[in-house]
Amino acid sequence: MEDSFPHDPAQALTTGCLKAEKQFLQHADSLPKHDRSGSCAIVVLVVDMEVYVANVGDSRAIMSADQGKKLFLLSRDHRPSEDYESGRIV
Repeated sequence: MEDSFPHDPAQALTTGCLKAEKQFLQHADSLPKHDRSGSCAIVVLVVDMEVYVANVGDSRAIMSADQGKKLFLLSRDHRPSEDYESGRIV
């Protein structure tokens, strides 16, 4: 279990994703031949009435409520043409 959970769910998700990536890369590096092109994941954590979303890579998540009458966008696409994304990667 991550030390920052449950008092800081956002940090716990961030740390958990970084640890998972590190473990994956270590495993991939131990193989004779591997593809390092990337990965993606959406992780949703619900704590009481709060919803935390970690978006790694090119993924999209939505949530519905009220028997599908309401729709909530939980992530944004990672497109280099978007200002927030080009600012992050440049």
